[in-house]
Amino acid sequence: MIGRLAIGLIALASVGVPAIDQGRTEGTPASANQIMDLARRGDVEGAWILWSRLAGGPDKQQLGMRLAAETRLIARGLEIYDEVTVEGQKPDRAALATLALGAAAEFAESSDVEMKASACGAALLLEPAHQPCRRALEAMTDAKRGADEQAFAIGALANARIAPYPERLAKLTLRPNLRLRFAQTLTGLPPAERLALVRPLLGDPDQAVQYQTILILSDVPGAEVSSALKGLQPAGPVRMALTVALARHGDAASRPAVREMLSNLDGYLKIQAGRALAEAGDARGRDVLQAMLGSPVDIDRVYAAEALAPINPTAARRAILDGLATLSAAVQPAALHVAGRIGAGLERPVYRRLAGGAPADRAGAVMAVAETLRTAARPPGLRP
Repeated sequence: MIGRLAIGLIALASVGVPAIDQGRTEGTPASANQIMDLARRGDVEGAWILWSRLAGGPDKQQLGMRLAAETRLIARGLEIYDEVTVEGQKPDRAALATLALGAAAEFAESSDVEMKASACGAALLLEPAHQPCRRALEAMTDAKRGADEQAFAIGALANARIAPYPERLAKLTLRPNLRLRFAQTLTGLPPAERLALVRPLLGDPDQAVQYQTILILSDVPGAEVSSALKGLQPAGPVRMALTVALARHGDAASRPAVREMLSNLDGYLKIQAGRALAEAGDARGRDVLQAMLGSPVDIDRVYAAEALAPINPTAARRAILDGLATLSAAVQPAALHVAGRIGAGLERPVYRRLAGGAPADRAGAVMAVAETLRTAARPPGLRP
């Protein structure tokens, strides 16, 4: 795309200037407002021609990134971003937010409901008034749309705390899998609202549903969640999940049982058990998480890195950033989401995914950038 555009610009320059640029071939260059207005009116090539004639320097580079976002040439904007920031070594938060919003705007026109909700929901965390995404998501909430489409849109808008959608989300009748998904991923919701989403599932007759619900709540902070967990009396594997979840919530009486069962656990439950012990200062928990970074299972390495981040952020970031070059395609979006949650969304292997690649990767990169910037702006001491 960039190469073809560059050739087109050279050709246009050789045969003449577009009519809208008449009178600007000599004298003062176009202003930033004139260039952006031209782009908004749909003359992409004309806007870039005028930009190319500006004197070099930081102002031109900053305008170039804004123009790239407006014209959806995100790859070109990232090339300029890399020049400005020495390939991300000196991050420019405002510029990267602009490019992420531009990438999200592409998804506003997508027919993929889940991708649109994910990318546009992330964009609204950065800029609640972002019109392309705001309009797209609000259109999806129309009663004529399918139930799932409405739910994804209402969830994304509620996560960005846009009224009246938190109230609408609370009133939705949701399938269990959507309740679980929203409670796990909509971290912009207050803990009480995340608990309310899955509270009906704590008594579900399907033990697999109970198991998943309890493990999701192990990651949701708050006294109300702890109280709900302590009121449960499950058996079998669900009891093991509850013991780990209670330990994650600081229940000292549960930690000895977690230590005893640790060697018999695997996968996500083992990661959560290791995390519970590590958070309590037990070196065995840290060792478990370090060992799980070497798991042959891709998704286990991703979640182990997330769990290890508060204890050894350097190792966690390295595992995720290196993994983006080696993990299976199916796990890449999850790795990008974790990159955002551990504050690695401003790293080059993450933000370069804003352009090109699979749609799931691009949406994941928007979420990673948005989550990193949102977390950085959150007052110290607050958990998602």
